[in-house]
Amino acid sequence: MAPNLYFLLILSLSFLQFFFFGNTATNPPPMPPVNFIGRVGTKSSPVTIRCKVNVFQYIERSIVNGQKFSILPTNKDVYYCSAMWTRYFAGIQAFNRTRDGGHPSIFWKINEEGFHLSYDNRKYVLDTPWETD
Repeated sequence: MAPNLYFLLILSLSFLQFFFFGNTATNPPPMPPVNFIGRVGTKSSPVTIRCKVNVFQYIERSIVNGQKFSILPTNKDVYYCSAMWTRYFAGIQAFNRTRDGGHPSIFWKINEEGFHLSYDNRKYVLDTPWETD
């Protein structure tokens, strides 16, 4: 009878631990949103951005000055995006779990110089300049 009592006690404690603390193995921390902000000039052509979100799916958006759009990474390690603007092109790692995983948000400002990266939407650093043929 005592072994059954110990089994029930251990089972009850396991249930309480799961109930109060959750199952961290199946609930990974949420990924930060990746925000794109167009700053290419008021009379400029739109920038077309294409991001690979999985093996078969891409997200494509055209943005002009002042427009924004966001993607929310899932459990993938790296999100690659390419962009075209007039005669220029660029390719970036929009999200890299190793680089960006501990930040609450990722911001990409797109202007005449290229893609600028920020984690606070205030201080930006040029990450990838535009290229041309």
